[in-house]
Amino acid sequence: MSKFKKDFTPLANKNYCALTFISPACEHCQYQTQALLSDHAQKPEDLRLAFLSDVHPDSLKSYASQFEYDTATTVFLWDEGGKIAQQMEVSSYPTMFLYDTAGVHLQTIVGEAKPSYVYKHFHDTH
Repeated sequence: MSKFKKDFTPLANKNYCALTFISPACEHCQYQTQALLSDHAQKPEDLRLAFLSDVHPDSLKSYASQFEYDTATTVFLWDEGGKIAQQMEVSSYPTMFLYDTAGVHLQTIVGEAKPSYVYKHFHDTH
């Protein structure tokens, strides 16, 4: 069962969802963000990506502007005060939570995850 207390149903929108907690200053997070956003060929069509960070919204917007991404399938969200990360017991960055179309938690990945692994997971469960 998911520990995620916030309702992210509008984000998932009946699609698979990957919530990734990041710190824009973290080189592993920068790699993770870039890798997930650039591997378009392997990304499942119904996968939504969300990157959450507790940095100020202006800083997060500046970070997000470095990347090209489809705003219909990818969002950068401000985790004010790191409250969601605390609820979900995030202890390091990046940390990714994978959810199915019903919002059921499938897997947590702590540290860098190659897109091929993440996307294969969704292809295998779809």
